[in-house]
Amino acid sequence: MLKGIVASEGLGIGRAYIIRKIPLDQIKPRSISDDEISAEIARLENAIQQVRSELSLLKDRAGSEVSSEAAEIIQAQMLILSDPLFLGEVMDIIRVEKLDVSNSYIRVRNKFIGLFEKMKEDYFRERADDIREVGEKVIEVLQGYRKSVSYKEDEEIVLIGKMIGVTDLMHFDKSRISGICVESFGRTSHMAIFAKTLEIPMIVGLSGIAEKLADDRLVILDGLKGRVLFNFSKKTLENYRKLREEYY
Repeated sequence: MLKGIVASEGLGIGRAYIIRKIPLDQIKPRSISDDEISAEIARLENAIQQVRSELSLLKDRAGSEVSSEAAEIIQAQMLILSDPLFLGEVMDIIRVEKLDVSNSYIRVRNKFIGLFEKMKEDYFRERADDIREVGEKVIEVLQGYRKSVSYKEDEEIVLIGKMIGVTDLMHFDKSRISGICVESFGRTSHMAIFAKTLEIPMIVGLSGIAEKLADDRLVILDGLKGRVLFNFSKKTLENYRKLREEYY
């Protein structure tokens, strides 16, 4: 059992689905030659365009399936994606330091995340999450990192990850999501707000949960007491199923 902080109340039972992110610390820096600079910048521009197209589709879905606020968040992420100051710094590093595009982008991404995380207002700290989420998508395209979403359509799932963003949520059938568990804190984060809107229980601050659980493991999410159970008896499972029926 793991204990965390309730971000959205409720009771969930489902199969664990681990959302895995690209391991940025494993992307080794590479020096490039003068002849490679134009090609690296072209790779960046192509990746931005590809992510912009994906976000545009997700924004339309978010507006119809979740809420207008979800669509607005993705629209804000599209603006971050194309920010000229951000992209200008990436291109400067490529040209001046002759560093490969992936590591140039990661450096600028980390810089901007650090700047926004230091700000006192929640609004600006949430922009750090947007930069993190958008940045991961760009780097995944640059690295050819492919994520496939696959689960049994007749079963409910509990999404588990170190961090889970709004765009991650949009890849799933919301009616099949029984709960959300994340390692990071943030009861006022985008995901916590939309979990409440969709009446999906969510627990945050679950240190190490993504490593402790495997895909398809049956999980009980107690969004009333802030507990996640994964070693339990049939009796406990039956009791929680009854509690869930009474709760909803």
